[in-house]
Amino acid sequence: MTVRRSRPRLAGVARPALATLGVALALAAPATPAQAQGCLNLGANTPEAKLLAFYAAPLAFNTVMQPMQLRPWQVEVALEVTPMPSADSARRATQCYSASKGETTNLASIFPRPRVAVGLPMNLVAELSVVPPVRVKDAQALLAGLSLAWVRRVYVFAGSSVLLQVRGHTLFGYVEGPITCSLDALQNDPSKPCYGARESNDRFTPNVSGLETVATFDVSDYAMFAGLGVNSMAPEFQVDFTDKTGYRDRNRVTLGSRLNRMAFMAGGTWRATPNIDLTAQIYTQVEDVSMVRLSLAWRFGSQMPDGGSAH
Repeated sequence: MTVRRSRPRLAGVARPALATLGVALALAAPATPAQAQGCLNLGANTPEAKLLAFYAAPLAFNTVMQPMQLRPWQVEVALEVTPMPSADSARRATQCYSASKGETTNLASIFPRPRVAVGLPMNLVAELSVVPPVRVKDAQALLAGLSLAWVRRVYVFAGSSVLLQVRGHTLFGYVEGPITCSLDALQNDPSKPCYGARESNDRFTPNVSGLETVATFDVSDYAMFAGLGVNSMAPEFQVDFTDKTGYRDRNRVTLGSRLNRMAFMAGGTWRATPNIDLTAQIYTQVEDVSMVRLSLAWRFGSQMPDGGSAH
C-alpha cells in the first residue's frame, strides 16, 4: 500500500529578516519521494508563472527616485520602502496538479531596501543595493541590486529643467526561511500538512533584470517624473521540509523560459533641503501588479553648476 504524504501548506508567517516576500503557490501532495519534483519548466501563461511574476515585481531594482545627475564620485544614499501586495484568491488558484490545493503565505507587508548611488564620468550613475544575509528567527534574505544609468539634462529654462535617464538594472539573490511550514503551522497529525517537528527552510529566487527610460520635469523644490521599461524575470521557488517520518519534501516551481513584462512608473519628488529628497511613486508591471513606492534620499556634495540641484 502506498502512503500519500500530505505536503506542507504555505502558512501565513512574518519574519523581519524576510521583509521581502509574499508567495502563494499550489502544489499537490506527492505520492512518493521520486514524484516530489513539483512543477518544472512551466509555460509563461500558466497560473504559477503569473503568480511568481506577481511577487518578483516588487523586488525588482527599478528606478524609485527621479532621475539624477551626480558629479563624478558624488554619493547619494537612500532608503526605499515598498508595501508588499497580496494576491487574491483567484490569482492563487494554481493548477500544477489535479489534486492541488491552494497554499499561501505573506511573509511581510513592507519591503525596506537601502540604496547607494555614485556619480561617474560621462553622465553615468551607478547604483547598488544589498539586503544583507542577517539571520533572524531562523530566516534570512540575501538580495543584491545593481544598475547603471545614463542621465542627461536635455532642457533648461527659467529655473526649470528636463532630464532624461536610460537605465539597466538587475537583481539577484534569494529569500530563505520557513515559508511553507512555520513553527505555528506544524502538525502532530500525519494526515495533515506540515506534519513535523521542525520548520521548513524554503527559498524564493526572484531573478529580475530590466531596461527602462525615465524623464523628469524639475521646477524649484519639486519634480515630476514618468517612465517605461521592460522587466525580464525567471523566478523560482524551492520547498525544503522534512516530516516526522523522515520524508523530505523538495518540490520546486520553475519556468521553461524567462518572462518579459512591460512596466510603467510615475511619481513626484519634494526637495526638503538642497540635499534631501522625499519621493512617492506609482509603479505598474503590466499583467501582474501595481504598487506604491516611497523613498528618502540624501546627497553628499554641492549642486550641479547649472544652478539646479544634483538632479
